[in-house]
Amino acid sequence: MTVPSNTPTKPGAITAAAVLIWLQLAFVVCCGFMPIFLWVPAFIVEALDTLPIQALGGAVWLVLAAVFIGSVLYTALTTIRLGKGDRRGRPGTIVGFIAILVLTSIALFPSYTSAATFASAAPSVICQLIACMCVYSPAAERWFRECEQYSVAPGP
Repeated sequence: MTVPSNTPTKPGAITAAAVLIWLQLAFVVCCGFMPIFLWVPAFIVEALDTLPIQALGGAVWLVLAAVFIGSVLYTALTTIRLGKGDRRGRPGTIVGFIAILVLTSIALFPSYTSAATFASAAPSVICQLIACMCVYSPAAERWFRECEQYSVAPGP
């Protein structure tokens, strides 16, 4: 569905939400994945010093790759939907927010450095929370309502 050129301009709340969702992905990559890749094997062996992670070996990398690919796909699909005025982008931001909270909670429990883990996850959580607030703002509601008429197929 392409929004015709005669529709009103995209509100700042939608643009801000899209930027924040992409920024959140950058925080996940820089604060979540890059330290793991830069500090391996020292990070795994010395900082965590857990046998299950060492025993899993390649499975850990597969899980990290799946989470990374999923994060990129989520970001792309959600921002495209928001930009086109598709209401499915709104619950997508909530799902992303819940996923970040769950993954942060899971990461906090086994961590020896809970404060550092939380500090590295906080920017992602904050970006996603603000994005959620943006897509449920009155300006965003008008945008989705106005774009909705273009998504309905004309009758026979």
